[in-house]
Amino acid sequence: FERYKGSQVFVFDKGYSMYALTAACNDAVHYNVGAAAENGGFCPLSELDSEEDRGWAYEFVNSLIDLQLQDNKTDAVGVTDRGLVRDAITTLGNSTPGGAGDRSMTSFISTVQSSAVRALLSYYQIGGGAAGDFLDGTKNDIATKSLVTFEIEELMQYGKNIVVPVLMFLFRQIEKRLRGRPSLLVIDEAWLALSNPVFAGKIKEWLKVFRKSNCAVVLATQNVSDIAESPITSALVESCPTKIFLPNPDARSEQSAELYKRVFGLNDRQIQLIATAVRKRHYYMTSPVGRKLFELGLGPVTLSFVGAGSKEDIARVTSLRTQYGETWPYYWLRERGLDHAAEGWMGGYKTLFGESA
Repeated sequence: FERYKGSQVFVFDKGYSMYALTAACNDAVHYNVGAAAENGGFCPLSELDSEEDRGWAYEFVNSLIDLQLQDNKTDAVGVTDRGLVRDAITTLGNSTPGGAGDRSMTSFISTVQSSAVRALLSYYQIGGGAAGDFLDGTKNDIATKSLVTFEIEELMQYGKNIVVPVLMFLFRQIEKRLRGRPSLLVIDEAWLALSNPVFAGKIKEWLKVFRKSNCAVVLATQNVSDIAESPITSALVESCPTKIFLPNPDARSEQSAELYKRVFGLNDRQIQLIATAVRKRHYYMTSPVGRKLFELGLGPVTLSFVGAGSKEDIARVTSLRTQYGETWPYYWLRERGLDHAAEGWMGGYKTLFGESA
């Protein structure tokens, strides 16, 4: 996708399948979102300089309040309190020209003039509740990279009071960067996202509006049933005109064939192709301009990065990064017997960063 000038890519990943590739790229960052607490957490209120930012911040804080009201089974926050939330956002924005460092959740709680709101939001403050470690940070650094990977498997194991606001924050970070640049949003293991009502709802919205922002959305999942059983099936099928099917020896079974036909509109011949295609080699694509069985033809260099998803691979990449820093791909390629590619990579690295690199 980087063939397009000024392009940017966002990936929601599960199981570190994008870790090696992201780590090898120059202008990229990989976040294990579930471990955000270990790195000081996020700062959702860091951007309060425009009316749009403040409007989003108001909705965000009210969402936190609503989550806590649901848990506490109370309606202790009234219209007046909601107004004080808006006043506090305005005050915080006007009084903190330094930005994120002065706009933590703790800073907001200290600013809002409602004891009911302060009590409810203490859950999102460091030392007050589990979510504080995720959302009471003092910095954000995900807005400047052309490839951003969010590893979400660990995050999705938490309850909604953490998952929902963290996802809202990440969604906002992506949406703010869609200003016409060629953009790609990839959601791997999409069943994990589709099983979460907040994430599923956002995917449905993205599929409808992102095209206008020059952003393509890719959803990848292991089973046809993940799409068929989703509450947004019609939106997924209608908004994704290009579909790529992996080989499935069980495609001709009565249950699977019925799903291929009913959900995706495939015929018996197409299902036959999917059932007899060779795994890890063939792909069957259908699109408005035609359909075709094809091979990707990935070489050993490409596979050494995009295919490095095992626990052993991830551990080795982590070890090499610790030992060699940014030049770790050179040693990674050599370990795979790809010496020529390794030398070529190092040559390119020195061209970018100088011979002393």
